Amino acid sequence: MSCKGNEDFRGLVSQVQMSQQDLIHVSDYHIHATSKLLKMDFSDAKKAMEALGCNFWPSAKSQHSPLAVPEIPNDESDLCSIVFQFSHLLAPLFYSERREWSIWLNHLNAGAHRSSIPNQHTQAMYDSLSTYFDTADMLVADAGRQLRHYGFENPKDTHLFQAAVKLNDKVPLLLLRAAVEMKARHADAEPLHLDPTSFLERVEPYQLIDSQEKLGFWGFADCGFVLKAGSNGRGFVSMEGTRYGLCGRPLEKLLPFIQSELKIQIDPMKEFDSVSPVWGRQTSSRLNNAEKEVLCESFEASSFSILDRVRHGTGHSQEDIFSIRTGTLCRIPDAVVWPHVEEDVERLVCMAKKLGWCLIPFGGGTNVTNATRCPAEDVETRAIVSVDMKKMRKILWVNEEDGLAHVEAGITGRELVDELARQGLTMGHEPDSFEFSTLGGWIATKASGMKRSRYGNIEDIVKSVRVIGPTGLQWQGSEDGKRTPGRAAEGFDLCSLVMGSEGCLGIITSAVIRIWPLPEAKEYDSVLLQSFQEGLQFTRSIARLGANIPSSVRLLDNAHFRLGQALQPKESIPDKLVRQIFETTASILGTYDPMSVVCATISYEGTRAEVKAQKKAIRSIAAVHGATMLGSSIGKAGYDLTFMIAYLRDFAMTYHLLGESFETYVPWSKVESLISATKSRISQEHASRLLPGVPFVGCRVTQLYHEGVCLYFYLCFSFDGVENPSKVFSELEKAARAEILNQGGSLSHHHGIGKLRADLLKDRASPSFSDTIRSIKTALDEDNIFGARNGAYSH
Repeated sequence: MSCKGNEDFRGLVSQVQMSQQDLIHVSDYHIHATSKLLKMDFSDAKKAMEALGCNFWPSAKSQHSPLAVPEIPNDESDLCSIVFQFSHLLAPLFYSERREWSIWLNHLNAGAHRSSIPNQHTQAMYDSLSTYFDTADMLVADAGRQLRHYGFENPKDTHLFQAAVKLNDKVPLLLLRAAVEMKARHADAEPLHLDPTSFLERVEPYQLIDSQEKLGFWGFADCGFVLKAGSNGRGFVSMEGTRYGLCGRPLEKLLPFIQSELKIQIDPMKEFDSVSPVWGRQTSSRLNNAEKEVLCESFEASSFSILDRVRHGTGHSQEDIFSIRTGTLCRIPDAVVWPHVEEDVERLVCMAKKLGWCLIPFGGGTNVTNATRCPAEDVETRAIVSVDMKKMRKILWVNEEDGLAHVEAGITGRELVDELARQGLTMGHEPDSFEFSTLGGWIATKASGMKRSRYGNIEDIVKSVRVIGPTGLQWQGSEDGKRTPGRAAEGFDLCSLVMGSEGCLGIITSAVIRIWPLPEAKEYDSVLLQSFQEGLQFTRSIARLGANIPSSVRLLDNAHFRLGQALQPKESIPDKLVRQIFETTASILGTYDPMSVVCATISYEGTRAEVKAQKKAIRSIAAVHGATMLGSSIGKAGYDLTFMIAYLRDFAMTYHLLGESFETYVPWSKVESLISATKSRISQEHASRLLPGVPFVGCRVTQLYHEGVCLYFYLCFSFDGVENPSKVFSELEKAARAEILNQGGSLSHHHGIGKLRADLLKDRASPSFSDTIRSIKTALDEDNIFGARNGAYSH
C-alpha cells in the first residue's frame, strides 16, 4: 500500500478497509442470524455463504470445550447488522439489477459483479434480500407521494423516513433508512412528486388497506401451502404459518396423491404467476380529481390504490383468482370507501345520486359467483365505487333475556364468534368462510352454515335489518333498532326483501340476530361406511332424528376421504387407526375396500344430556348400517381441515391446476342419480377437449334437511399447456351446473347467483314472477345506484 500525499488519504483508507474485508471470518452466530433473517435452513444458509467465499472460523464443536452460540436477536435491524458483516461478498450479486444497493453493500469495490449466482442456496439468499430491497424502495417512493399530496414539496430525509416508517411493517429500519438516503441522492434526477393527472394512484403490492389477506390467494397472508424439497430430494407440501394444526408439518403424501389422481406429473420448477405485473401499472379511474378530493375529505378511509381496487373488484371464484394472477380482469372499481358509521353510508349514497356513481357493497370478498365484479364498460358507463363495510363491525347491544343482539353488518364471522364467546354466547352460524366473510354478506347471499341443523340458516337467525337505499334508511320494528318485529303478521317484511339481494337493493348496515348461550358440551365423532350409497342411507336416517340431530353431519365420498388421508402429516394417529380398521375388518369380514369406503364426520353441541342423547342416536343408526365408529380425533380433524383445505385451490393453481367448488340442494330421491350424472358429464366434457390427465371430481354432503341435502362438488384439472384455461374451466363448470339442474338440483344452496350463474335463472321462475322482482328493484332504486347486476337484477 502506498500514499502519494494527503489528497490520496481516502484511497489509502479504502485499501486498508479492503484488506480488512479479506480477513473477515464468520461463525455459527452469523449463520444463525442469516438463517433467521432470510428464513432459510441453517445448512442452506451456510452453503450459500460458502459459495460466496466466506471465511469460516474453525468449528467449535469439541466435546471438551464447546462454544455456545450467543442468543440471536429478534429485531430485524440487529439481524441485518450481523448479516451485513459479509456484505462485501453480497454486493456483486446485485450490481447488474440493483446497482444502488450493491454500492451500499460495498462502496469500496463498486464495480465488482458476478455474471451468475453460484447455486440454489445463494439464489434463495439473493431472492430474500431482493424482496427486502424492493419493498424498502417501494415504501419510500410511496411515502414521498403521500407527503407531496399533503403539500410537502421537498421533504427532508428525516420526514421522509418517518412517513415511510408509518407505512412499514415488513422491512428492517436499517434498510428503510438506506433506501431514504439513496432516494435523497437522486432527488434532483428523480424528484419525489405525484403527477397531478394521477391523483393518489399508487401501487401498494405488499399490504392491502385494512386486510390480512394475500392478494391472489385464499386466506391469511402468513399462511398457505408451499412445495419444499426434502432431505431425500423428493418434493413435499407444507403449510406455512402457525394458525392451523397442519402448519409446519410435512405432508409427504399430498403431492403423490394429486399426481396419481389426475394422472399428471407436476414440475416444481414451473410455477404459475402469483400476481400479474400488470397491476403494477397505472390503471385510470373515471373519477376526476375533484371527485377524489370530495371522497378524501368526506370519509376517514378511502383508497385509489391499484391493488385495493383490484381486490374490491374480485371475490374468490377461480375466474377472480386467475384474473388477478394473470392480469386479465376487464374492469376494477374507480375507488374504495370504508364507511365507519351509518351516517357515512347515507352520505355516500347521496353523493352517488348527485354525481352519478354506481355503488357496489363489499363485505369479506369471499364470494365465488363474481358478485363483486364490476359490470363491463359497455354495460355500465358510470364511475363505480366499492363500499367496504368492514369498519362497521361493532356489536351495538345484547339482550340475553330475549336471545337477541344488534350487530353492524361489516363484522366478520371470526370477530363475531370471538366477541360473543367472550360474553358466553354464540350465534351458531359458521360457514366455511367465516374467518373472512361478514354478517352483511351472509344476509345478501342468503348463506348457510355448517351447524344449521341446530341453529338454522341465516334466514332463521336474522330477525330484522337496517338497509340504506337511494330513498334513505329502511327499517322495521323501531327506528332505534331496539324493538324487533319478531313473528308479526304485518305484511311484507324487509328481511325477506334483502335476503339474497346480493347488493342490488341497498347497503345492509346492521341486523338483529338470534343468540344462544355457549353450548355446555361440544364433542366430535366420525363413522366409517362401506360405500357412498350406504353413507347416504346413514345420513338420511340422521336427518329424520328430530330433536336428537347433531349440529353438523358431513359425508365425504371416497375421493374426498382419500384426499383427507393425503393431507395427514406422515402416518398420523387417525391414519393408523383407519389402516388398522381396514386390516382387521378385511381379514374378518372382507367388507371395506379402500377405493369405495367413505367417512362421515359429526359435531355434537348442547347440554351434556342432549349431547349424550345425540351420540346414542348416532351409534344406534351406525349399527343398523354396519358402520364402524372411528371416534372423536378423526371427527375433529375433519372439521379442522375445513378451514385449511380452502388454501389448497390457490396452491394448486401455482402448479397449473385449476380447482373450484360448487354446491346445490337436491331432494333425497334424486341424490344418487344427480351425483352419478354430474360426475359423468364432467368426465365427458374434460375428455372431449383433450385436456391433460383426468379430472378430480369429489362430492360431499354438508347440510341435512328432512326432504333433501346440500351437495358440494369439487372439480380440479391440470391446465398445463392449455389455452384460455379459466374459460375452459368455466365451460366445464357450466356444463356440470346444467346437468345438476337437469337432474333436479337447485342453482345454488347458499353461494348465491352473482353474475356467474345469472344466465341460468331464466327457467327457474315464471316470466311474471321475474318481472315482479325487477319491478321491486325499479321502485326502490330507479336510477340503479346499486348496479352490481347480480342474480335476478343482472339485466
